[in-house]
Amino acid sequence: MARLHNADLDWRDGKTPESRQFGDIYFSPKDGLAETRHVFLDGIGAPDIWAGRDCFTIGETGFGTGLNFLATWAAWRKKAAPSSRLNFLSVEGFPLSGDALGKALSVWAEFSELTENLVDLYPEIHPGFHRLSFDDGRVTLTLLFGQVEEMLSRVEGQVDAWYLDGFAPSKNPDMWRPAVFQQLARLSKPGARLATFTAAGQVRRDLTEAGFAMQKAPGFGYKRECLRGAFEGEVHAYTGKPWFAPAPAQGIAGPVAVIGGGVAGLTVARRLRQAGADVTVYERDRLGAVGSGNRVGLIQPRLTAADSLDGRFNAAAYLHACRHYDQMEAAGKTSWVGPRGVLQLARDDEEAERFMRLVAEERLPGSVMQPVTGDAASDLAGIPLDRPGLWFPHGGGLKPRAVLEASAGDLSIFEQATIAGLEQSEGGWVLRDPGGNVLQETQAVILANGPFACDLWPIADLPLVAKRGQVVHLAASEASRKLKVGLSFGRYLSPAVEEAEGCFHVSGASFNLWEGMPEDEDWRQLRDEDEAEILQDVRGVSRSFADLPALPNNPGRAGLRASIIDHLPAVGAVHDGAHFDQAYGDLHHGRRQSGYGPARYLPGLYAMTGLGSRGFQTAPLLADMLVDQMLGTPLPVPRDVTEALHTGRFQIRRLRRPPKR
Repeated sequence: MARLHNADLDWRDGKTPESRQFGDIYFSPKDGLAETRHVFLDGIGAPDIWAGRDCFTIGETGFGTGLNFLATWAAWRKKAAPSSRLNFLSVEGFPLSGDALGKALSVWAEFSELTENLVDLYPEIHPGFHRLSFDDGRVTLTLLFGQVEEMLSRVEGQVDAWYLDGFAPSKNPDMWRPAVFQQLARLSKPGARLATFTAAGQVRRDLTEAGFAMQKAPGFGYKRECLRGAFEGEVHAYTGKPWFAPAPAQGIAGPVAVIGGGVAGLTVARRLRQAGADVTVYERDRLGAVGSGNRVGLIQPRLTAADSLDGRFNAAAYLHACRHYDQMEAAGKTSWVGPRGVLQLARDDEEAERFMRLVAEERLPGSVMQPVTGDAASDLAGIPLDRPGLWFPHGGGLKPRAVLEASAGDLSIFEQATIAGLEQSEGGWVLRDPGGNVLQETQAVILANGPFACDLWPIADLPLVAKRGQVVHLAASEASRKLKVGLSFGRYLSPAVEEAEGCFHVSGASFNLWEGMPEDEDWRQLRDEDEAEILQDVRGVSRSFADLPALPNNPGRAGLRASIIDHLPAVGAVHDGAHFDQAYGDLHHGRRQSGYGPARYLPGLYAMTGLGSRGFQTAPLLADMLVDQMLGTPLPVPRDVTEALHTGRFQIRRLRRPPKR
């Protein structure tokens, strides 16, 4: 993706921003808010257009200062039903800084609270998708930083109304090209409204050609006319690989059962509850005990050597997770532990060179990832270190248990309730216990039970494996207590935490294959060899850790994680495996993909599994993605990432291979 150029601004009268790149102002100096309300809100028929709607999505070309978003958000707060949701999707090729955004919006005192919320969450300027959440999930903003045609081509989901608010067509023609309007048509629901400030004849003709019925309306201020219309063209078919065509939106009108009470299950359950769903979570073990019960975990990005989908997904998930846990903290739900920041130390010269390439390639913004020398690392850590590395100031230690409890909230948690059977029914799904008794009849089921998801629906054919991870609790010494930030060095080490058992660090984790059954308990037993390996690695990082013993009365714990061979999770609607075999069984012949029909799915069955050792980092973004798929709203990740996480990707890979003779 092309690198971003920040907005280059002048300020008329010290308060009206003007783009030096395009020689145009962002809003009317006479009354920008009145202009927004007339052109855009009135232009799409708000607030009447969303009356009685559970969910409404607005797309925008040209986020600019965010004034249109704030005006829409404020109107939504006043008129929409308390249980309804607003999704706002906006593209910006020349993003303003957070400070410039705040300055531009400070003119409107009536928006002071909304402006503060937006500026607090406004993302680092970095190409790609950025999902922000407000009003406890009732309002979401998905910012697409990049060129408009490229970014819209990566979006999957449907839009109810459009604001076209780029700079004037004569000054910024790339925002008004026919190819852009074709993307608007691809993403539009039947009858989707459209409003724009311009009345340029070519714009009107090109929108008409794309399927929008346009008409002129009175303009604002010195502008005599503007355009308003609705999409009356044909609904566009999916243009990607047909076996990755999205599942039809099922909605959340009926009850939803989430199987699994770890970080995956509780995070998606919380997001579903915010969206208005009736959710029940089933967990056979103690709350989060299987894979999410460590005292401390580190949030830091997983960056790959190549600019791969894996690396891009994990970078986006990291940025999203930091915002997510910051919001939890701001709401009084303690999630972070100790000072913020994580140091990733290079294990050798080759890795140090790789770190420098990651920085040069701007895999993350400079304010988010910084190279440090050994001396600088020592200053940040508060202890002597002799290795260079990367500094992640927004990362840090997380309290997994506190996060799970905050996510659970008032959800119905059936602890020790084992789901042994899953059956399709006419209205959805039936959940049975080991004795065959019906526990629930539900519209939708989400398999979030880690490595055991395929035990309930084997035909999904996901190559899940259980990985046993053991952590060690190290009794803190006077020297080790000086550690101020989390360390990553192949293993990880937390700053010292004070609990009832004493003052200790958490370090780990092992990552070994476990091949037992769900009811087996062998994985819980601590292994001396795992502890010895972890202790050896920790003591080699710094002399401050030379003599740290395991905490005598609580030496550590072990957990199970679900892992997939390509290091990516499996998220979304569960594909119909039998249909895949029948419809795509001859893929190995190399036929063109246009010769195949779209994928089929099992209505109401979803999965969120394979998160591996980074569940707390990836679960917030994956939960948003899954709920958006259920609702049919625009996803917070690009299309190629959605395809990379598809539940049927391994079956497609198998079908591509020629059969054995």
